[in-house]
Amino acid sequence: MVETIEFELTINLKNSRISGMEEKNPQTIDYYYKVDPTYRIIAANSILTTVTPDSQIKIDFCIESLIIPDRLTFVTGDSTTLAAPIDTEPKHRMQRYVQAGVLLTVDQAEIIAGLIQQLTAQVRAA
Repeated sequence: MVETIEFELTINLKNSRISGMEEKNPQTIDYYYKVDPTYRIIAANSILTTVTPDSQIKIDFCIESLIIPDRLTFVTGDSTTLAAPIDTEPKHRMQRYVQAGVLLTVDQAEIIAGLIQQLTAQVRAA
């Protein structure tokens, strides 16, 4: 079921002038946020990216981890501890679990990339 996020945008252009002329009052935009009831924060330690046929950027956020094995085989012996497993099922143990995806225009992707670069620079400088 898809839920709608309510969003209100107010643009105040009162007393603004044509571009290139001095403005008496700067333009302002007020954003009002409401959180979707299905909102959640996800963990992601990898991404998959694709460019769509209409030149949009698709980013899938993933968790990359080892698969919990269906079976492990150990050698038993005289010891009370087990050595490393000698066999595992399935053989390929890495997986990427896709958590969520985002579809962006090139302009949106550039803006978000710039914001992320600014934030990472701030965190590294702290």
